[in-house]
Amino acid sequence: MDEALVSLLRQNFNGATPREIRLVLRGEDRIWIPSLSRYRRLGSKFTDNSQFGQLPKTTDAEVAAGLARLSAAGSVVCQDLRYWRTTGNAAIGPRRVTARRTTAGHP
Repeated sequence: MDEALVSLLRQNFNGATPREIRLVLRGEDRIWIPSLSRYRRLGSKFTDNSQFGQLPKTTDAEVAAGLARLSAAGSVVCQDLRYWRTTGNAAIGPRRVTARRTTAGHP
């Protein structure tokens, strides 16, 4: 489990939330967005990850426990209160997040 978490996060420079991590490890390609009341496809950075579907019975508790172990060992770090990244990626620089597109009349 721990090797899968580190590999997944190493391949995603911007990191991932625990929910995204669970979905990738389980091989699920959609995420429920409550505010929209619908599913959205996970981005290709997740579905093309080598760990996609490697642990199909992974639970939220197992992901949380794995992240806690890796954090205590100094392998991963939580940034922005929700995104987990490897310490190597975090040392390279901040998350690279593109600005969201807006439509006329909407921020």
